[in-house]
Amino acid sequence: MSQAVSTLLRGKSALVGLWQQCRRHSSQPPNPTQFAFTSVPNVRVRRGAAEDVASALQPYGLPKQATVLIVTDAFCHTSGLISPATTALRSAGYDVRVFDAVIPDPPESIIIDAIDLAKEHDAKAVVGMGGGSSMDVAKLCAYFTTAATQCIDDDTAYGVNLLTERRRLPLVQIPTTAGTGSEATGVSIVTVQRDGVKAKKGIVSSELVADAALLDGTLLAGLPAEHVAFAGVDAIIHAVEAATSFRLKNHMSDSLATRALQLMSESLVPAVAGAGTAGEEADAYRETQLVGSYLAGLAFGNAPVAAIHALAYPIGAFAKDDAPYPKGVPHGLSVSLMSAPVMRYNAEHSAWARDIYANELLPHVHPSALQGVERADDGAEHFVRVYESIARQCNVPSRISDVGIRGDDVASLAEQSQLQTRLLVNNPVAVDEDTARLLYVAVL
Repeated sequence: MSQAVSTLLRGKSALVGLWQQCRRHSSQPPNPTQFAFTSVPNVRVRRGAAEDVASALQPYGLPKQATVLIVTDAFCHTSGLISPATTALRSAGYDVRVFDAVIPDPPESIIIDAIDLAKEHDAKAVVGMGGGSSMDVAKLCAYFTTAATQCIDDDTAYGVNLLTERRRLPLVQIPTTAGTGSEATGVSIVTVQRDGVKAKKGIVSSELVADAALLDGTLLAGLPAEHVAFAGVDAIIHAVEAATSFRLKNHMSDSLATRALQLMSESLVPAVAGAGTAGEEADAYRETQLVGSYLAGLAFGNAPVAAIHALAYPIGAFAKDDAPYPKGVPHGLSVSLMSAPVMRYNAEHSAWARDIYANELLPHVHPSALQGVERADDGAEHFVRVYESIARQCNVPSRISDVGIRGDDVASLAEQSQLQTRLLVNNPVAVDEDTARLLYVAVL
């Protein structure tokens, strides 16, 4: 971070002080011994776990030859990644239908199409199979297919705990990437356009938590290195933000976050290096990534992410024909770009966050990830440097200019970040529009 930007950020101390004063008046950080925790009731981790999909649905008493809808993307379908699941379901007597039109950061229209297909074939269960977007669509398809009083496009569902009905179709999630943690959470992210403004909005509810998650490392074998890297850094930051989530941090989320951090920091760099290769060692690293991502998902599903993700969402929506990612910046990359500046900002303005970085997270980084990192006297700064080292070794870009963002784009990004109120409220320190602008400039 430049000296000028650092000075400007310190100049925001009056606003930050007011934020912290209000919080002290209303509440201290959460009591970690009093909390509610939601998790997937049935989790299976093994090579070939995708073949267990029929047995995972067995407890729900589906009628003979019932239709099961698989929600996925075109690549997973045409490449055969979903074949273990479709074969197992058909062998068990189910009628299988496939919705394969999911795209990254799906708009409402994609979800509506999936719901229409489920209704057309009277689907009795939904299986999400793919990356985070496919699993997010599967959650919403399972809920809104049976919902009588809410629709995905009527704005009544967006936010936290606003789903009003207590029923949905049985739901099994099978991730084919290791990073989003969507298989573990009750969170779905949708790209919404209102009055010409496009933004990512979340639907958060325990009603969206899957009935089963099947973690099958063999499904990750063909992922390119870039995909492995972007997904992996996203999972690391899920763990970091869960550990510093101001409102809902608790003993269980902390335990999951620190274990996830240990697993991801141990395995991400070698998993990227071994992407696309076969062999026992490569398979082991992929499985470690998958479990670490799931644990991080459980952590942030209960102790929500905050300003890093809030500032990442506008970057993810950045799309220009002449940019390196003309259809939008990959989510994990956008998260990584804002991780270091937000962590440094939090550490500077919150002794609580600084202590967590230094004394709760840094000790759980795997020793292999500490090698070659220049030691900082301050533990929080050293933790940020360790994260930067991991990202650098995975060839993850570190400047927003690397994805085509210019100085004249920053004001719009900062304005859009303020739409993410459900995330910003979880941050240890206030991040208003002016602060967001400075944080973007710090990594321009």
